Amino acid sequence: ESLQYMVRGVVRARISPLALLSQLLWKMISCISIMPWARLHSRKLQWFLLTHQKAGRSHSSPRVSVPVSVKQSLSWWSSYALNAGQLFKEPSHMVITIDASLSGLGGGAHLQSQLVQGQWCLPERSFSSVA
Repeated sequence: ESLQYMVRGVVRARISPLALLSQLLWKMISCISIMPWARLHSRKLQWFLLTHQKAGRSHSSPRVSVPVSVKQSLSWWSSYALNAGQLFKEPSHMVITIDASLSGLGGGAHLQSQLVQGQWCLPERSFSSVA
């Protein structure tokens, strides 16, 4: 079944089999490397299925009611996005690593060979999750 066909079926159905939802997620995940934003738009379904997996129902065949928020997130998969695709050449990317001090007073970061560290001013400290 095509991804768009599966999405339309889930969106229209009152209840859907967990197995079908798992297959749909698998298809969505397989698109991550070729479709911009595919990872983001698979998250709601992934989190929904995770609750059933934690409850030990992921390998059984029950049918579940898919929340409206999950159905709304699936609408992206029925849009032009699937036809847009992506170039086969992977875009270049950089990794920035950051770390905050446990005291919440400062932190540091590095990007390739560039390093930065220091203490935060008082207004910046209010944004720290450890302060």
